[in-house]
Amino acid sequence: MMTFLNQHAKRFYFDTPQTDKLQAFVTQGSTGMLTSATFTNTSTEPSKITITLNGADILYDYEVLAGTNEVLPFNIVLEAGDIVYIKQSVANAVNVSLNGSVG
Repeated sequence: MMTFLNQHAKRFYFDTPQTDKLQAFVTQGSTGMLTSATFTNTSTEPSKITITLNGADILYDYEVLAGTNEVLPFNIVLEAGDIVYIKQSVANAVNVSLNGSVG
């Protein structure tokens, strides 16, 4: 496990999000940092991804082209109790991994 400034690397979410807003994770009892998202579109059509922190969209309708794999860096500070939601526009198209650190 890696440590950065008393923070430990963590995978917050790894799955295929729904087409409705899905709660991906809650920052429990600590602070953290969302550092990257990996998108893999296994579909034959593009899909759009939206990531929401509490009530604010931090990534809105980001298009992931068919058959592509992308890593998108973030620098989003997470406070205890923050909730991250995720959704996509095409059912079962994109696998998503949200990564960061907590401490």
